[in-house]
Amino acid sequence: IWPATEPGGAAAAILGVTCHKLGLKQQAVHYLEAAHTALGAALPALALHDWCRNRLMERSYEEVASETGRYLAQDPHHAAIAILHAQALQELGHIEEAIARLSALPSAEGKDGDARARQLARLFLRDGRPEEALATLTTIDPGAGSVADRIDRQLIEADALLALGKPADAAKIIAD
Repeated sequence: IWPATEPGGAAAAILGVTCHKLGLKQQAVHYLEAAHTALGAALPALALHDWCRNRLMERSYEEVASETGRYLAQDPHHAAIAILHAQALQELGHIEEAIARLSALPSAEGKDGDARARQLARLFLRDGRPEEALATLTTIDPGAGSVADRIDRQLIEADALLALGKPADAAKIIAD
């Protein structure tokens, strides 16, 4: 059931998140953009997260960096938004700024902490710092997270080992 009139603000944000969860990408983007227009910096974190993920897929990196930066000015320790901000900065070539943003987050346990560590390790690799990438990955329990998260961690670790000139060790990681 779709509303008879165009919703704004929080209602649009809720509809946007619902459409996103239902796989209705065009409707999700439409409602999240309406919410963004109405709420601006007050856009709820969940709606902003979904809106930014859509924008990252569309390669709108400057827009994502701007919006997440504005949100983080109000809530600098929001891990999920900081990770999206770092992804946008990475795509724009601002590696040091992305590393600084994620390094400034307090250590977190669980899903957000693991996602932060994986993103930070990727950034260290891109910056030519494989030792720091490996050190960052040690904060993640190798058996924790989804299968995709565990595979992602293994691939990052293998890339770091290859960068250190240890192809045999990298092959062992991939084989496990």
